[in-house]
Order: sequence, then structure tokens, then C-alpha cells
Amino acid sequence: MPHHVIGCQPDSGHSTVRDERVVLRKRGLWGNEAPTSHIARARVGNSPPKVIRAAFLPRPFARKSKLAVWLMRSANNGPRALRKKMMQTRAQWGWRWLVVYSMILLTGCGTLPDGRRWGQDATLSPGWQRVGTAARNAALSPQVWVPAAGAGVFLIGDQIGHIDKKLSNWAVEHTPVFRSQEGAAQASDYLQNAARAAGVLTALATPSGKAPEAWKEGRPAEEWEWLAAKGKGMVGVEGGAVLGTFLTTYALKETIHRPRPDTSDPSEATKSFPSGHASHTAVWATLASRNVATLPWPEEIRTALQAGLTVLTLGTAWARVEAKQHFPSDVLFGAALGNFFGAFINEAFLGLDGGVTIQPSQDGVVLGLHWPW
Repeated sequence: MPHHVIGCQPDSGHSTVRDERVVLRKRGLWGNEAPTSHIARARVGNSPPKVIRAAFLPRPFARKSKLAVWLMRSANNGPRALRKKMMQTRAQWGWRWLVVYSMILLTGCGTLPDGRRWGQDATLSPGWQRVGTAARNAALSPQVWVPAAGAGVFLIGDQIGHIDKKLSNWAVEHTPVFRSQEGAAQASDYLQNAARAAGVLTALATPSGKAPEAWKEGRPAEEWEWLAAKGKGMVGVEGGAVLGTFLTTYALKETIHRPRPDTSDPSEATKSFPSGHASHTAVWATLASRNVATLPWPEEIRTALQAGLTVLTLGTAWARVEAKQHFPSDVLFGAALGNFFGAFINEAFLGLDGGVTIQPSQDGVVLGLHWPW
């Protein structure tokens, strides 16, 4: 039976050993084949080192030992472990910067079909007509009205046959996708973070000019134009969509006070409607999908990426149900809310107008039509 150290008893008869660094002579103390006894030396105060005998008890008792916890933390936070953690963190950030720079290079460093930069025409005053058109288009989008209608069906049905609560109870009991409530909760966080990363990376990849060439050739004017376009598009427009989603979600939670399926946390027990995870994942996925539509990549790749972004939203929504944090109507309305803000803010304020472009050519002029999808 595996045993672990829970304390040290001095052979000289002393009853206590203060928390000092204990250097064990042998390794493998925390392995599955730990010895039944062990000899070590420890320094107590200013006295010379004493030979001590380590006492062993089964694993459940070892977990409660302060000395055992101290020894494990010392092993995990030593110089070698610290250097290893630093190298791992450096490698992780290196891969992140490599991904970001690769996304920028994959755009071809070009511009939109009308010759403008993505984010260049972002504005805070698009006009009421444009705002109204964008709101109407976003509300009539299937990504918005389908989940919103689904949420309404579940809410009405819950008043009649409790279908909202029944589906939630079934998902929590069986967890068919994520296998456990803990796994579903972790998956919802991972999927939400993936949607955020997709929104940022696709915004960096959008065609906003030849920034890498300008960096190499020392053209600061083009560098600033690229940075200004990205700043207006990412911070102004996408940041506004995310902020609007957050504020609306928070206001609804604080106003409706719908109890969660799991009320064990008093501070979050009445904040079920709508789902914040679903709304935030949806807004990031919608923004990323619209960014992908501007990339000069093959249609098959763009379609596959947009389908994957939709899966992120669906996966996050269902994970919150299996995690016993929301009812189906909560996540459906949250997804509709996030999709609406992503589509509405993007169309109203980013300035990706469709229209007619006239460009000179060797044979005369080229008349082009362009509109965003």
C-alpha cells in the first residue's frame, strides 16, 4: 500500500520540529513505492542538525500534513522547476507571436477590393439611416432570429410542460458530449477563449495595407496608416461590439434575476438569463466570421473557418447546459444577443460599404461592384 510522509520525529526525543527545510537523503519519497521508513536530517532553530525519522501513514492522512504539503511545494517551486516554467512560458508566448505574425503575412499585405484598408473607414457617426439598416439586417439574420425564436419556444413551453428544465436536467444527468459537469465547465471556458483568439487573429489578418514591407523598408507613414486602421477596426468597432454585449448581458442578468439550475453559489444563483459565456462567444465568433469574409483566401477555406466559428458558439452554449449553469433558453438568447451585436456594430460602424469602384486600366477603366457578405 503506498505511503507518504506526514511528519518527522527527532530521535533525540524532541516532540516538535519547526518548519525548516528538510533535505531527504533518498529520492522517490512521493512515488507509489515509497519506503516504510526514512531517515533525514533537519535543523531546528540554531541547533546543529539532528537525525530525524520520518513517519509514514496511508495517502488520505498524508494529504492533511502541513509538512508533506511544504515538501511538495518546495519540490515544485525549486530553481530547476522555476527555470522549467519560465522556459515553457517563453515557448508559449513565442508560438503565439509566431501565429500572429503568420496571420498578418497570410493576408498578402493588400487592401480590400475597393482599394481601402480594413478599418480605415470606421466611424462613430455613420448616420441614422445606416444604423437603422444595420440593425434591421442584423435582426433578420438567421444567426439572430433562429436562436431567439428557440429561446422563446423553450420559455413558453416551460410554462406549460417544463421542457426548459427537463432538457437541462437530462443534459446534466447524462452529459452526452462533455462526459461530466466539470468537463463541460472547462470546455465552455476553453471554447470562449478560442473565440476571443479567433476574433483578434482574424482582425490582424484582415487586409489593411503593406505593413511588413513598410517595416522592412522604413516607411513610417504606411506603418502608422496600418496601425491606425487596425486600431479603429479592432479597438473601436470590435471593442464596441464586445462592450455592448457585456453591458446588455449584465443589465439583463441584474434585472431578470432568473435562478440558475445550480444555486450553490449565492453570488451567481440568480444570474441565469442570459448566458454570458454564450453571448460573448457568439459576438467574437460573429466578428471573426465577418473578418474571414474579407480575407483573400479560397472560398473553401473561408467557408470551413466560418463553420468552425459557428461550432464554437454551439459548443459553448451546450457546455453551459451540461455544466448545470444555464437552461437551454438562457444560452439560446445569449447566442442571439452576441450574434446581433457582432453583426450590427460591424455593419454600422466599420464602414465596409458596398458600391461602385472605377479604376484605370490599359484599355480604359474598370467598373467594379463590391459589397460585404
